[in-house]
Order: sequence, then C-alpha cells, then structure tokens
Amino acid sequence: MTYADMLENQQSLLQDIGTGERGVNKKTLEDVILLAVEIAREGREGRKIGTMFVVSDADETLKRSKCLILDPLWHHPEEKKRLTDHNMHETIKELAQATGVSEATVVRFVRTLGFEGYSGFLHDLRDVVDTDSPMLERINLSAPETDMGSRLHTVVWEGIQNLQHFYKQVDVSVLEKIVDHIEQSQDIFVIGSRLSYMPAYFLGWVLTKIRRGVHILKGSDSTSFDWLANAQDNSLVIIFSTTRYPNELIRLGRTVKRLDQTLIVFADSSLCPLLSFADLTLVTPSKNIPLFGDLTIFNALIRFITLELVNRSGPAFTQYQELLEQLYLENDTFFNLRGHG
Repeated sequence: MTYADMLENQQSLLQDIGTGERGVNKKTLEDVILLAVEIAREGREGRKIGTMFVVSDADETLKRSKCLILDPLWHHPEEKKRLTDHNMHETIKELAQATGVSEATVVRFVRTLGFEGYSGFLHDLRDVVDTDSPMLERINLSAPETDMGSRLHTVVWEGIQNLQHFYKQVDVSVLEKIVDHIEQSQDIFVIGSRLSYMPAYFLGWVLTKIRRGVHILKGSDSTSFDWLANAQDNSLVIIFSTTRYPNELIRLGRTVKRLDQTLIVFADSSLCPLLSFADLTLVTPSKNIPLFGDLTIFNALIRFITLELVNRSGPAFTQYQELLEQLYLENDTFFNLRGHG
C-alpha cells in the first residue's frame, strides 16, 4: 500500500466518523486529532504529557461527568474556548500538562498561595502533617498504592533528594562549631528517644571508637536526669529529636539549660521545641513526607562528623585505637582458646 493509499483511507475514515448520522462535525474532529498529534509529538516544556479528548454532545457528556477540580475555563467567553482559536490550543496543552502535575505547574500553584517556591510550601506542609495529621492520613500521603518496584524507586529517590537538599542548605560554619565542641569537650552525653534514639545510639557508638568520655542515654529512662545532674562542668549534651517530639526530651533539654551545660540539638524541623534551649542547632528537614520518619540525613551527618574527627586526630587517637584493639583481642573467644592451648 502506497502512502497515497494510506492517506486516502485515513480521509475516508474521518468521513465515516463525521457523517451526519453520527452527529460528529468533521472539522471539529480534524482539529482535535491535529491537536492530539501535536501534544504527542511535542510534549510540554521538554516533558512527555498525555490527555484525553471526548468528541460528543456536550450536554449529554456533562450529564455523565463529575468535575473533580475547579474549572479553569469558567467564565471565559465562549468564543475563546473554541478549537478554532489557536490560543485555545496552547491552553489545552497547558491543562494537559497540569493534570500530570509537572514541576513548573506546582511552582506556579504554590506561589499563588504566597510561598516563594515549592520547598517552602513543602516545609510548611510537612510541619502541619507531622504535628496535626493522624497516622491514617500520613499513610495516605506517604504510601501510595503502586507496585513494589515503584515504591522502591520512590524511597531511594526521596533519600537522594533529601541528601541533595541538605547538602545545598547546610551551614558549614555550624557543622565546624559542632565538631569543635565534640573534639574539645571532656564528657559527652548523646540522647535520643523513640525514633531519634537510633541516630543518637549511632553517633554515641562511633564516638566511643574515637575517644573516651562518651555516654549514650535513653530519653525515656529516668536515670538520664541522674547522669546529667552528676555530669562534670562544661560537659556537652547532644540531643536528637524527630517529629512528634517526646515530652521527656523537652524536659531533658530544659534540665540541661538549667544546669548550664552546653546543648547541641539535631532536629528534623524548625518547629522542634528543643531548639529554644540549645546553644547550637542543626535542622535537617526532609523534602518529602515520610511515613514514620526519615533518618537518611542524620546518618550522613554522623558519618561526616566521624570522618572529620578522625581527620583531626593525632597521636592520642592512635594510642586509643591500639588500646581498643588489644581489648577486642583479649575478649575474643578464639584468642582465649588459643591462649589456653
């Protein structure tokens, strides 16, 4: 079949669809198909988009339809909403992209709400979700019904986005001051509760491999107050705090302030009430809305602190490592068996 034959068949098909019996205007049908081809070929703002056209009696279609969003064409003149107007083609392309929720559309939307950009909007939305939303709502926001592969991709990609956001926003001078305090303080108390106990334990554990005088405390344990009350002057207290901030951590922060010890707070939101008690703070907000929390940034932060302390270390660190290795050997089962053999 030649190209001319194919073209003739296509024209014949359009004529069959656009017969008077069907009630379909042939010119309207051609305009819709041309517009659909443009959208499929060109996309929008460099992105592939898709949409659906219904060519039928408008009144009958509306009887069987329900509007799920505000009508963006409401109150516009009828003549401006016809396909014969080329500007309407651009409007339809824009709406086709908007229904796919492109990044540019979202940015324009949040700016109409008074935010400078999407990150500011998401930050405030995340704070509202963390403090006011019940768990079922958080599940609906954080765990969409998709296949397993898509969920894995989402989790990994969100982790990457969070790390990129942290890297771009972090104040390196604050990080340097935090490392200075950890290096110079004689005694360090690392505290967390519930979810935040995980990064607290991680930091405390790695610090014990680098230096002496490190204590890991659970915020939910009442003996934490005893440890702090008996701490030496100028001790350093580090508290990790994640959203749904436990009251026990707030009480501990207030106690540290009253005892005039140095307090560093790592938090995942600027709404954290512990920040008002701290001498140094580092807020690491997530760009996404996690289901039960996200420790990605905290883990990266702890790894950085570890590397920075090791990089600053001198002969004392080498001697401490040799002591640890000797202790590990003495407590190794196989070493003890060899020693008695």
